[in-house]
Formats: sequence, structure tokens, C-alpha cells
Amino acid sequence: MTTVPNPFAGPDAALVDAIAAEIGAGFVAGYSPIAVRHISDPRIGTATLMAAVAQAHAAGLVKAIRTAAGGDVRQFVAEIAAWIDAEVAR
Repeated sequence: MTTVPNPFAGPDAALVDAIAAEIGAGFVAGYSPIAVRHISDPRIGTATLMAAVAQAHAAGLVKAIRTAAGGDVRQFVAEIAAWIDAEVAR
């Protein structure tokens, strides 16, 4: 398994991790009522719901990159992709 540096960490890696965990918990708390409503709909399968959740997170990531990325955006996206690939493989 290859360790890939977290492209989001920057100079304050521990603080980034702490804030990210808090925001991630907020995402779950925020979309849980919405997800429950859709889970109850027999027309919507698990794969569809998970795809919608993934798309929502990806759209948020795109907005964050457009807002905060400095320098070479393509390089930053490549680093994010490598990091996600490594995290998924863990």
C-alpha cells in the first residue's frame, strides 16, 4: 500500500483534519433527514442514493477547488485523485 500525502493538509494538517471531521459530521447530520426520506421511497435503490450522495460531495469539492486552490489547479486535482485512490484502496 502506497502512502499518498493529503493534498488538503498544508501547514496545519492537524487543524485541517479536525475541521474536516466536524464538517463531515455536519454533512451527515444535514443530509440524513433527506436521505431517510429517499430511503423510504421504493423507487430509489441503494446504488442511486449512494450515487446522489457521492455527486453532492463531488460538487462541493469542485466548488472548494475553484474557490481555494492556488497555483496549478490541474496539479491539485491530480494530487486529490491520487489521495482518494489511496484512501479507497486502504
